[in-house]
Amino acid sequence: MSFTYTIPVYITTNGGLLLINFNQFDTYVNPVYDTPSATYSFPTSLTITDTQGKTYTNSIVYYSDVDPPSIKQIAIDICG
Repeated sequence: MSFTYTIPVYITTNGGLLLINFNQFDTYVNPVYDTPSATYSFPTSLTITDTQGKTYTNSIVYYSDVDPPSIKQIAIDICG
């Protein structure tokens, strides 16, 4: 999954929590397959970087009523 998003100036200046919401069925991530247990899981965060290479702590919320789960929201912690 790849997309470009411009962070609002008030968040880059002061910091905060940036919430990016998605419509159901619009966005998916590849599951991780665990061979010993023969189970699939979905990541709880993504690798998010800016143009300077800085990485950001984040978390993912999934729609729980679809299979496979689609992403509902990505929450990104940005320090000002």
